[in-house]
Amino acid sequence: MITGMDMMKLEVIHKLHAMKDHTFYLTGSRYFGNATEDSDWDFFVQFPLDKDSLGNHTLAMELRKYLESNGFKPVFDTYYGKDRQTLLVMRNDEAKVDIQFVEDVKIKLGAQYLLKHVTHDVYHQSSKHARKSLWNATYTTVKTLQALMKWRIDN
Repeated sequence: MITGMDMMKLEVIHKLHAMKDHTFYLTGSRYFGNATEDSDWDFFVQFPLDKDSLGNHTLAMELRKYLESNGFKPVFDTYYGKDRQTLLVMRNDEAKVDIQFVEDVKIKLGAQYLLKHVTHDVYHQSSKHARKSLWNATYTTVKTLQALMKWRIDN
């Protein structure tokens, strides 16, 4: 049975999917496989770094305005503030959908993969606060691996 809340989630997720200029990646409990019936939907997207002639992040502003027109509002909480990759979070409270704007989607994807497939048990047994520390340590690991691979190619 599809409830009103489920329809709203589906509608919001469909609108995200329809955005051709941006790719939204699943994260959170639904990605890691420990979601409950009441879990929200978490996605991340590359923070568009392109600037216009005035130095404004035009694509980022357009994406933010689009999300705001679809019920999303900026989130200012301490949990996301401790994540070194997350620059902005937009939330649609009614549909229970969060969008994280991240600095480098490749680092977030690499970290997410390592957390799910290498440290899965540790990650799930950790508190929410400890998980944030695991994320940040894994970001550092991924950045280090990227630098080593670049060094190896250059030498």
